[in-house]
Amino acid sequence: MSCICLGGFMRNISRILSLTLGLIVATAVSIPAQAAFPTKWHPGHYWLIHFGTQNSQWEFNYIKNEPNFVGVHRRYAWKWLEPTRGAYDFSMIEADLKYLMSMPTPKRLIIEITDNSNWPLIWLPDYIRTPEFEGGFYKPAYMQRVITKRWNTALQDRQIALFKALGARFDNEPFVEGIVLDETSNGNLIWKGVAAEANYTSEKAYIGQKRIMAGLKAAFPRTMCVQYINWWSGDSAADVELKLKGLVEYAYSIGMGLGGPDVHASRPVSSQPPPYKLYGQYAGSMPLAPAVQWSNYTDINPVTGRASTVEEILNFANRTLHASHLSWEQREPFSVDEVIPLVRRAGAPTGSVVPSGSSPVSPTGAVPSPTPTLVVTPTPTTPISVPTFTNLPAPVLASSLLVRPKGKAVANPVGPKSLGKLPSTGSKGVRMLKRNKGMTTGQSARRLKLKRTQISSSKATSLSEMLARINVVK
Repeated sequence: MSCICLGGFMRNISRILSLTLGLIVATAVSIPAQAAFPTKWHPGHYWLIHFGTQNSQWEFNYIKNEPNFVGVHRRYAWKWLEPTRGAYDFSMIEADLKYLMSMPTPKRLIIEITDNSNWPLIWLPDYIRTPEFEGGFYKPAYMQRVITKRWNTALQDRQIALFKALGARFDNEPFVEGIVLDETSNGNLIWKGVAAEANYTSEKAYIGQKRIMAGLKAAFPRTMCVQYINWWSGDSAADVELKLKGLVEYAYSIGMGLGGPDVHASRPVSSQPPPYKLYGQYAGSMPLAPAVQWSNYTDINPVTGRASTVEEILNFANRTLHASHLSWEQREPFSVDEVIPLVRRAGAPTGSVVPSGSSPVSPTGAVPSPTPTLVVTPTPTTPISVPTFTNLPAPVLASSLLVRPKGKAVANPVGPKSLGKLPSTGSKGVRMLKRNKGMTTGQSARRLKLKRTQISSSKATSLSEMLARINVVK
C-alpha cells in the first residue's frame, strides 16, 4: 500500500507574536503574547460539504465507514449562526458534531464561517444589510458575486463578536478540529474601477482582514484557525503580491494556518493564486489546509488538454501545497468513483502522527524535498458505503430525487419560489455521467440516467441546487 504524505507539521511550538495593531484605528483585539499552536491536531483527508441545506447530515454518510477520512469540513453561513443581532444559534453545529461522533470511527469537524456568496444568495444576517454597515456587501455589476465589506470597521466588530461566542462554546470541544475563514478574493474592485463606489481601499481592507484574523485566533487559542488566502484587489500587481505575502506572514506570526478554496492542479503557474509559491516555505511551520472544490475536478489543463485526475490533484496538493489537512468537496461521479477509492489506497497520511517534543520549524524559503509520486495500487473490492435515501426527511428526499423535464419549471424543494426555466450554460463544465444501477425511489437516486448534463461554472451549493441545474432524463 502506498502512503501519501499530506505534509508534515510540528506542534507544541510557540513563536513571538508580532501584531501591527498600531495601524488599526478600530477597537483592538487582544491575543496572547505567544502564538501557541493548536492542541487539537488531526491532519488528513476531510469530506467537504460545500453548503447543502441546513439538514444535510445524510451527506456525511458517504464517509461513515471510511476510516481514512478524518472528518467533515462544512460551510456554515453567518446568518445561520446569528439569525438576529447578538442572538446566536449553534444548534446545527452541535447536531453535526453529535452525528459525526456517533459514527463507527468518530469523525471530526472543520467549521468554515462563510460570508461571501454567489448572487442572489446572501449569507449575511439581515441586520448587517443596513446603513450602519454600509449595506454589508457590494455586488459588482461585472460578476455574480456578493462581496462582504470586511473593510467596514463596524462589520468587523460583529464578526469578532460571533467568533467570541463560537470560541466560548467550541474551543474546548475536542472534535472541533478547525475554524476556516472565507477567501480573501474580493473581486478586483480597484482594477475594475469601482473601488470608490464600494468605499474600498487596499490598505483599509488589508488592515481590516488582519484584525478579523486576530479576532478569530483570540477566540480559538486551542483550535486550528485557517485563513483562506488566494487573491486580492490591490493598487498594482506589486501591491497585490505585498498584501498577500503580508497576510500569510501575519497568519504565521499569530499561529494561524494557510489555506485556499481551490486546488488548481490544472492551471499553469502563471495563473495560479500567488500564495501557492509560499506553501513550500511554510511547510512544517503552520497548518496548510487547501480544499479541492467543485470546478477542480473538471478544470482543463491547457498543456494536456484534459482535466487532472484525482491522483494528480492529490499529488499537487501534496508536493506543491504540502497540505496537512486536505478537504475534498463532494461531487459526483468523482467522489464515489474516484476520491473515496483513492483515499482508501492512500491510507492515513504520515503527517497524522506528530512526534512529541518536536523542535520548532521556521520558514527559511527552502522548498522541502518532493514527496514521491503516487503509486496506484489495485482498487479494493470492498464496496464503497453510499448513503441510502429512504430515511431522509421529506424535503431532502424530494430534492435528491428531483426529476426535471427538459425546459419546464419545477418547484424548488428548499424554497417557496419556482426554479424557472433552465439557463443555457454552454459546453463549459459539461460531463457525461455514467449510468449506475441499484437506486430507486425506495433505495436512492442513482437509477436516473443523466443523459445530458449542463452544469454551471459557478459552484453548486447543495445536491438540490446541482440537480436544479441539470436536465435529467430517465
